[in-house]
Amino acid sequence: MKLSRFQKSMTNEVFRQEKSPTLNDYLKSYGPRELEERLAIYQNNTFQSLSEVIKDLYPTIELTIGGELLGACARSFIERNPPSSPVMQEYALDFPQFLLTFPPVQSTPYLCDLAKIDLLQHQSYHAKDEDSLPAEAFTAIDITTLASSRIKPISSAFLLSSPYAVFNMWQLAIGECRDEVNANTPQNLLVIRVEALVKVYELDNGVFTFLDALAKNSIVYEALECATEQASDFNPTQAISFLIQSGFTANILGE
Repeated sequence: MKLSRFQKSMTNEVFRQEKSPTLNDYLKSYGPRELEERLAIYQNNTFQSLSEVIKDLYPTIELTIGGELLGACARSFIERNPPSSPVMQEYALDFPQFLLTFPPVQSTPYLCDLAKIDLLQHQSYHAKDEDSLPAEAFTAIDITTLASSRIKPISSAFLLSSPYAVFNMWQLAIGECRDEVNANTPQNLLVIRVEALVKVYELDNGVFTFLDALAKNSIVYEALECATEQASDFNPTQAISFLIQSGFTANILGE
């Protein structure tokens, strides 16, 4: 049997429980009962290992709904989404969307965006190493030139806008918030790694709109205008200050 055919048969057996006569013939040195027991052990170990990958990747979800429910959710996900790559760093990246379809947690749709915070931290941590532009680089440019320039964000910067209070719920889960949280309060955030440290910032609508516009290749002046239109309390000076201090910028590009 060709290796590719054997792998396909094993995948169908382990993840879909589809019996393969060809596989049984290939493994005929084992008796039927022994083969069934060995395959069951292999299936259990495979599911256990992949479940641990999901738990490690989405710790906030385990803290929020508990290990037992997350385990059931992970198993359901694994059954429908067997790995397509041997690189486990790439596995379960679409798990947040799956949470919207898993019946036991459909009454808590905010779990999807909460899981995205974990995912973005993972992606930020593994993003390409890139230095943030120091504050001196901004002070060396006159304001007119800066206004007509574009900002290239560092590779580890990710923005998320949610209709739910996911930043506060994330803080609650990791023990950094003890206040009561209204889940239906929209929140925005930035996940970014500067050097080796991944940080999560809550952003008001104005700053989020500003950074989002920059990330979509708007010049600084256009991004400031867009933020002003979206948020009546937008403060351009504070937004520029956060842009510099957060390490969001990898480079300043002229028109």
